[in-house]
Amino acid sequence: MQDDEARYVGYVDEVSHKHLYGWVLNREDPGSQVPLDVYLNNQFYIRISPSFSRPDLQAVPAGVNRAGYSVDWDLPTSSGPLSVSVRISGTNQELNGSPVHLGDEAKKLPAPSDDASTYTEDTKQWLDGRYQLAHPTAGIYLAHQPIYGWGQGFSDPGLGDKYLTSYHILRVLAGIGFNSFLDAGGGEGYTAALVQKFFNCKVTSSDLSAQACKRANAIFGIESVPNDIHALQFEDNSFDVVLCSESLEHVARPFDAIEELIRVAKTAVIITVPHESQADVAKSVAEGTPHGHINYFDLHSFEYLKNEGYAVTVTPVLMRTGITNWIYALMECSSDGFSFLKNKRIVSFFLATAFFWRKVIGKRLTAQAMRMDVELGRDLKTGWYGGVCCVIFKNGTPAAPTSQRQIDPIEVLNFSTPFHRSDDLQPVDVYAFVTTLIAQGLSDDEIVNKASPYAVKKSELSAALAKGRRSQQVTY
Repeated sequence: MQDDEARYVGYVDEVSHKHLYGWVLNREDPGSQVPLDVYLNNQFYIRISPSFSRPDLQAVPAGVNRAGYSVDWDLPTSSGPLSVSVRISGTNQELNGSPVHLGDEAKKLPAPSDDASTYTEDTKQWLDGRYQLAHPTAGIYLAHQPIYGWGQGFSDPGLGDKYLTSYHILRVLAGIGFNSFLDAGGGEGYTAALVQKFFNCKVTSSDLSAQACKRANAIFGIESVPNDIHALQFEDNSFDVVLCSESLEHVARPFDAIEELIRVAKTAVIITVPHESQADVAKSVAEGTPHGHINYFDLHSFEYLKNEGYAVTVTPVLMRTGITNWIYALMECSSDGFSFLKNKRIVSFFLATAFFWRKVIGKRLTAQAMRMDVELGRDLKTGWYGGVCCVIFKNGTPAAPTSQRQIDPIEVLNFSTPFHRSDDLQPVDVYAFVTTLIAQGLSDDEIVNKASPYAVKKSELSAALAKGRRSQQVTY
């Protein structure tokens, strides 16, 4: 038994009444296929075998194309709780994350906090601070989204996912006739501004943070109203389309939020959320930090809405495949983007030559990768999906507009606004930021890469890093 446990490693990433997903690997023979036995309430149910690659996982060597397993099923929800156990075939060895106990409830998103109001207030304060950050020497507002345009910097990392998410949202909107639009959780107004540019409609933004709303108005001239998404201060059916993008993973009561989004929408609600492992979400909940990813979502998380009479379409987005991983990693050249690489020397090489690779990839290749994401989402066996796009129609699926706007990803990449400066912004504390990254165990190269948007001079960043390392030695 000990030999088997040393030989095999794997995880149950997600399990529900509709779906089972995860990975398994034979350490001694990574290319071999490892059969798995699934038990329901300790009774054998089905034998499965991994059949596709998982390039998103550091534990899986490059080139291994039979590590991921996926099962679509329809487990009963009326016969009481179920225990789902996934084991190495022929043994009693459970995969990590197994067993999983399923209740008979239709809504399966976790309750993140015993005191939702405290969590929401803490998140509001965190966001207000975040949306006041400025570059320490240039005085330029440090944006969450890539508002300043391709390659201009002064924004958070993760550009590939941000551009892709915007592209998918615009594609969905192109198939819906609408004149008014609300972005709930709209931050500094980037997506609302995109929608206004592409569709020439009336847009409104809303966010928990008053500072975020202030930025949206100052940067894009967009009406933005501070609001708690659990109790939106708008009348019923106020907007033709309501968007909530990359926000529900952060909120204390996601079901209440979804009800509010539907209430204020006249025609449709568009929701995008990340798809992460249940273990990652559980870790975030345990850490208890404001604005964490405290809710888990997959392709089945919104199915309960069908039972409430709505037409619902769900699409996987942000597909993680070998080629797209490389394109987005080289396009941005951030340490996060190279998380699929295990050799830190190779990562350091790419980070050190970032300027060259950003030029090589360019807009055209990035745009092609964005188009590929749409095609890859039609076949989940091509890789792990990093996000979910859900569209909820209140009165059945409407007919598409007679003249449908074509969305060119190059247009998305070209969108920009001038650098924003304001007297009420607060210069970021580079040293505090660096010490936070040191505490996370990052290497010097990774820290330099992550902190580069926050310091113009390399000498300033190097000094903060040296000081942080000295402090670490004294502390520990």
